[in-house]
Amino acid sequence: MALILFSEVRGTVLQHGQPVAHARVSREYRWSWKQHTGVDDTTTDAQGRFHFPAIEGRSLSARWLPHEPSVRQTITVEFAGRRHRVWAHHKANYRDHGEIGGPIVLTCALD
Repeated sequence: MALILFSEVRGTVLQHGQPVAHARVSREYRWSWKQHTGVDDTTTDAQGRFHFPAIEGRSLSARWLPHEPSVRQTITVEFAGRRHRVWAHHKANYRDHGEIGGPIVLTCALD
């Protein structure tokens, strides 16, 4: 059984309806089971697209001991000197796509 802390994310960043190239996109999470935090970054391509693979947690005890999963998740976009929070979620399970019941595909309009 995989412990998916943050499912795969795909998205597009737009401003005034146009793709935003070279915006910095940051993904952060905090897993309460091990008080573990993580951050990764990417940059949008020429079409404003970005992608993050799934993050899997590692813990033998979390796989077998009863507990309530708790992972805080955020995604921010930095562009033109401004920071925009585009995703804030509290994940209460370890299922792949357990955040919203399907793939996370974001359209992030900065205006």
